[in-house]
Amino acid sequence: MAMTLFEASVLGVVQGLTEFLPVSSSGHLVIFQRLFGIAEQSITFDIFLHLSTLLAVGVFFWQDILKLKIVDYLKIGVASVPAVVVGLLFKTQIESFFNSTLFVGCALLVTALFMYSTDLLLQRRTQGQSLGDAEKIEGSGSISFLQAVVIGVFQAVAIVPGISRSGSTVAGGVFSGLERTAAFRFSFLMVIPVILGASALQLIESWHAGFTDVLPTQFVAGGALAFVFGLLSLRLFSYVIVKSRLRIFAAYAFILGVGSIILSLLFS
Repeated sequence: MAMTLFEASVLGVVQGLTEFLPVSSSGHLVIFQRLFGIAEQSITFDIFLHLSTLLAVGVFFWQDILKLKIVDYLKIGVASVPAVVVGLLFKTQIESFFNSTLFVGCALLVTALFMYSTDLLLQRRTQGQSLGDAEKIEGSGSISFLQAVVIGVFQAVAIVPGISRSGSTVAGGVFSGLERTAAFRFSFLMVIPVILGASALQLIESWHAGFTDVLPTQFVAGGALAFVFGLLSLRLFSYVIVKSRLRIFAAYAFILGVGSIILSLLFS
């Protein structure tokens, strides 16, 4: 069943909001595609949505990107290795998870656990700190290579749908001892090569499989909305992590996960 302009717009909004908020964009897209009855999303449309959100990262972090040094690129590269290895070795198994709303629901519960435990740790750390100290932005130079590897492992776990990439990598950074803003910043700088690499692989697949009949208006609507709402979600996440309010996302992921499991069992 082909997408309508409305459905393409909704998927763009969902992609933009959930790509960077710690609630799993892949899990949401699986759920919304099931609701719309879209058996398989266009690979080219999926690539376009991801590149649109990548543009939002570039705009939001453009000053930080310009300040990156060679050692920063090396750390980002090291952090990207685990996800690349897992993605290549378990590609078929991971793709099969996208067909199961039951699995996505269970994975969303893992995301909720990550966010709740990260929130608890951040609140313990900030007891006795001033707001200015809590809001101080750390540079990527404060991140060790070992911490980059830890964050990379958390990112590899988040390849499966339902486990938030941003939530997992921020959690990995905080668990490894990083300040919240350093973890937030590194999490989104390291997503750049991940999205570019994944988009390149998807583009190769679409080239061999043949391009689908997604209309130009659907590309424009979905991409524009993904970009705008991607910027909004980055701003919201940066605010929430400073204020230590990640329990909000934990509660949301838990409710959505339980709901997905119940619906999957009822309609299986």
